[in-house]
Amino acid sequence: MNMTGSLILTALWLLNCVLIIQSQQRDCSSNPPILPSTVVDTKSRRIALQGKLYQYNEMNAYIVTQKDAHQSEYTADIDMRLQYISGFDGYNGIGIVSKDNAVLWTTEDYKERAEELVDCHWTIMTPDMTDYVTPEDWLVQEFNYGRVGVDPRFISYAEFQKFADKLVDNSLSMDDIENLVDEIWHQDRPQRANGEIRKVPDEFTGKSWQGKVTDVRALMDTNNVGVVVLSDLTDIAWLFNLRGSDTPYNPVFFSYAIITTDSVSLYIDSDRITPLSSDLPRCSSGGSTSSCVKMVSYEGFSSEFAQLVAADYGLIWFEETSSYSVFDTVSRNNGDYVTKLSPVKLLRVQKNTKEQNIIKSALLQDSLAGCEFLKWLEDMAGNSSQTTITESSAMEKLTQLRRKYGQYIGESLPTVTAFGSNTAIPDYTPVPGNNKQIDTTGLYLFDSGAHYINGATDMSRTIHLGTPTEDQREAYTCVLLGLIELSTAVFPENTYGEDLDILARGQIWKGGADYPQPTGHGFGTFIVHEGPTKIAPSDNRVKEDNIPIQSDMYFSNEPAYYKEGEFGVKLEVIMRAVEANVQSLPRGKQYFTFEVESLMPFDHKLIIENQMNAKQIEWFNSYNGRVMEDLGTEFLRLEENDLHEWLKVKTKPISIEAACPAITNPVSSAACHEANILSLTLTVLFYLSTRICIL
Repeated sequence: MNMTGSLILTALWLLNCVLIIQSQQRDCSSNPPILPSTVVDTKSRRIALQGKLYQYNEMNAYIVTQKDAHQSEYTADIDMRLQYISGFDGYNGIGIVSKDNAVLWTTEDYKERAEELVDCHWTIMTPDMTDYVTPEDWLVQEFNYGRVGVDPRFISYAEFQKFADKLVDNSLSMDDIENLVDEIWHQDRPQRANGEIRKVPDEFTGKSWQGKVTDVRALMDTNNVGVVVLSDLTDIAWLFNLRGSDTPYNPVFFSYAIITTDSVSLYIDSDRITPLSSDLPRCSSGGSTSSCVKMVSYEGFSSEFAQLVAADYGLIWFEETSSYSVFDTVSRNNGDYVTKLSPVKLLRVQKNTKEQNIIKSALLQDSLAGCEFLKWLEDMAGNSSQTTITESSAMEKLTQLRRKYGQYIGESLPTVTAFGSNTAIPDYTPVPGNNKQIDTTGLYLFDSGAHYINGATDMSRTIHLGTPTEDQREAYTCVLLGLIELSTAVFPENTYGEDLDILARGQIWKGGADYPQPTGHGFGTFIVHEGPTKIAPSDNRVKEDNIPIQSDMYFSNEPAYYKEGEFGVKLEVIMRAVEANVQSLPRGKQYFTFEVESLMPFDHKLIIENQMNAKQIEWFNSYNGRVMEDLGTEFLRLEENDLHEWLKVKTKPISIEAACPAITNPVSSAACHEANILSLTLTVLFYLSTRICIL
């Protein structure tokens, strides 16, 4: 066969592949609809729920959330009501079922996941759609009057109020009713987790639980508050130095806590906390409650809280992210209240010296595992006789290596492991039928974290095991420069994360792309996504529910680049806010910068060196020096000589001669001009914006 014939056959084969892929995509406009094989058939469940609506007078629709009673970041299987009724298993979503329609709302990064799982009896809404409307606006468009039902335990106070405020002006009301999904979900429903709760060893806690309670009461006194109600499971686990396994990824346990000026109550099934797992002193009947913890059953929270509110202990402090049922209890008993960030979040957001060391040690051991993982991938790719590596099996290897370097407990976040075109899908997770083989023809991206006995970790890298395209190198370099620009930022006090987001995101805009996630999230000793801090565009939160960046706060720095249908790039470091030591800054104000704490090399072959300026190369070389010093020393101590030599190659410095010429140099390239001008423009804009905000 001649070359022309071969090319034609190849083209036909590629066209057939495209048609097969397209045929697997959700297309509800087709007759009959075209659905991926992964779609879950929930028709009978939806019809059963719609039938329940007829039992309520003028009940137009019912709201289904994917949240538990604590509005947890990750939801236990027993509380995945939206998944049961729609098939969608993402943690960020809300559904509305009316007598005639069913609509699912989720975020842009979950869109492809929804289309893989949800049938055409549901309409999918994401903010990037041209016809997008919010859930509350959809209800107003659909109904002129009537009622909308919701279980008050599984929607936050803030979310409930957002619906109520919109609906009340349109002759619609929000009604708290029984959970209609629970009424039809009987077969094969998972059981509530009931595992043992363990005490955190003293060497891995920043302070005793008694010391933390004392600090909470100091904030209560400052705010003239008599009662603090804690419903966020991460707050409770941190306060009492306890860990559980009741929800995925975060080591927490189902409970409530109430702190008054003279008592501490923990609402949990008491048999889950044994003398061997905790040294919490339990209050005895009739005895003093000032230095002990009163244990009450989890189910007893609602009635006891109602009694406490009625007894008028003073102002009650709870978060607007608490379930609406918490507010409803206060309201029904005529309690005075304030809704703002819990005192626990205000305390834990800045890490003390002991907590800083805990984070550093956990990140170090995870970086060792990450480096060996990268070397293993390269070795496997270079040996064609080795076993095939898939997206899933790669993560199995990383888990194995984490057990080698630390006391590994489990994953700290849903793992992203993607090859080739799958890297273009934000937060992609392999599914049956789409678990690609990793080879030398494309990019491999992973975003993964671990829980060790001493702390939590989070890492992201993108690599190419073969020869990358120029488009891929351009994208990778944009992401790296965004990471560097944010890492090296210097900013005054009273600067918020939303003020800094553009420093990283602006580099991606320059490359003609964007990413749907925040640039960074708060980072804790045992919770990877620790609120309330984050580095992201403004989400219109009131300032009281946001905190300006201060020293010893930790953040991730993880810009990304997605080229739809082709490839994606993501890089991540963990960094700590520290005081900036710059002599020329104006006096009278405090200034901050970041110090990167996580250490793992970048992929040199993906970097276009002459698009970096001298300052960026200086940071890159300094970072690589720290990687070699800290990890290289540890590899030698562990007698991992091959890894030490591999790391030497991966941390080689970039010559300063490769730096992008200054913008005053007439022979500098257009790309360098663009990068330097953008960097200068962003710096000026940021400086002006902070001056205006401060004034």
